[in-house]
Amino acid sequence: MLAGTIEKMPIPDASREEIDAVVQAARVYLAIAKSSGEPMTGTPDERAVKYALLRMDAEVLRLYDLPPRLERQVLDIFSGKKRLGVGCEFEGYFPPNFNAWIPLHEYISDEYRAAASEDTINRCEPIKSQDILAAVKATAHLFNED
Repeated sequence: MLAGTIEKMPIPDASREEIDAVVQAARVYLAIAKSSGEPMTGTPDERAVKYALLRMDAEVLRLYDLPPRLERQVLDIFSGKKRLGVGCEFEGYFPPNFNAWIPLHEYISDEYRAAASEDTINRCEPIKSQDILAAVKATAHLFNED
């Protein structure tokens, strides 16, 4: 069944630059994943291997230019399934309970990570104005959220 599905799958009409992006991502992934087997190189950071794997897959998916919702449906097929032999723990593209329809290449981008809540909190300065702090506390008190 899977072989028949793969045979029916269209091959995107990709530019030379798009193909080069896939090839480059594959080379980076292979170099990082293989480095664990080479003497004196140390074990690669599993996060680096996973990121390189996701980057490679994202470049392939970019060629198809699927609507975000459809791309997410494709990726969710692999949710909770172990992907063996890839050099890292892999059980899906997105964390459980992540339900946004965002293309994989955007999800793994530096811009998206920088907009994540932890990074946003780290970028924001704490409130120093006593007047603003008093107003926030008074408002929280109104909602019983001291």
